[in-house]
Amino acid sequence: MVGLAVVFVTVMHAQPPDTIIARTNPGPAQLRQAWAVYGNEDDYVGQGVGGIPDINGDGINEFAVSDRKYGYRIFYGSKEPLSTTPAMILHVGGHHPIVGDFWGTGHVTVGGLRGNGVIGTEYTDMVYLYRTESGSIDTAHPVIMDPRTMTPPALTSINDVVAADLDGDGADELIILMTGVRRNGSLDPFAEI
Repeated sequence: MVGLAVVFVTVMHAQPPDTIIARTNPGPAQLRQAWAVYGNEDDYVGQGVGGIPDINGDGINEFAVSDRKYGYRIFYGSKEPLSTTPAMILHVGGHHPIVGDFWGTGHVTVGGLRGNGVIGTEYTDMVYLYRTESGSIDTAHPVIMDPRTMTPPALTSINDVVAADLDGDGADELIILMTGVRRNGSLDPFAEI
């Protein structure tokens, strides 16, 4: 009998900074804590979390945990106790990682959101996508979707992004929920998808 493994991600103010705990489960028929990560106040550890299909070719899915300090820390899944050291870091955030096959090649693309760093009326969220190649994520060549380059240019506040093959062509499309869009100096009062 196999027990259900639970990954806990939470802010614990009394814990030392970036404490990561990994344990095995002695009782296979019970709910167990398999892995946990803790942060400091205002780190927003667990701001985003999500599963990622197998990247490193071992047949086991990976997962990502987001926080304000690093972005997404990518951890490889394992039959052994999960590693407490991230395999890589993507300096993007969001509620969950963006995962899809956007080019129809069968290779997973992973991404997230990143603001342009300008606070005020010029702030916008951008989508960063990273292709996976040779068992790793290519962080050197992201595909960046910047709404300021749209026609007409826009400043956006993106609430969520989901990938799905909506037209059956084998390549996923991005579904982007924008809760705020500013075009030509005017704020659109309606959310857009």
